Amino acid sequence: MHVEIMIVEDNTSLCFLYQTFLDEIGHDVIIMEDGQEVIEFFKNSHQKPDIIIMDHHINGADGLSVMKFILAHDPEARVIFASADATIMREALEIGAVGFLLKPFLLKELEGILQEQELR
Repeated sequence: MHVEIMIVEDNTSLCFLYQTFLDEIGHDVIIMEDGQEVIEFFKNSHQKPDIIIMDHHINGADGLSVMKFILAHDPEARVIFASADATIMREALEIGAVGFLLKPFLLKELEGILQEQELR
């Protein structure tokens, strides 16, 4: 199934890795490296991504705050949190993340969560 995925990550190497992998499995990718840029996108765009992969430590704002904003404006948004900070896992899931990937993780783990979300 073809899905549009927004990656919110300020590590350019990880962005490249995600994009290469997601392109290979047939998804369109939007990359945003700054939390404020994501907030502006959701304020102004009528076209929303199907799934968002969100890091916690990003430029401009923290990932939890950005996810809260997204879900306040689009309660149906599906956010997969991907962070090396295990201490925020519970909070991310309580706020509304549909999954949490603890970095470093295998791309197969990401693919599994994406497949679960595509069936919804």
